[in-house]
Amino acid sequence: MNIHLDREELETLRGHLLEMGPDYCGASEIIRSFLTMHGYGVSPAAAHDAAVEFGRQGCSVDSIALALAQAAQAN
Repeated sequence: MNIHLDREELETLRGHLLEMGPDYCGASEIIRSFLTMHGYGVSPAAAHDAAVEFGRQGCSVDSIALALAQAAQAN
C-alpha cells in the first residue's frame, strides 16, 4: 500500500523504536498505534513483521517507511 507520512513523523517514530531496542513486541505496539493514529489498520502479525524488518534493514527512516507501507491496511 502506498501511504503518505511526513518525514519528521517518521524520524520521531524511528527514535521511539530505537529506544525500544530489540523488544519487537513493544515496537509492534508502537507501530500499530502510529498507523492507527494516521488512519490505517494493521494486524498484530504485520506490525511485528514491520518491527523486525525495520531492525533488519538497519533502522533507517527509509526502512521504517517501507515496513509501514507493507504493513498498513486502509481503514
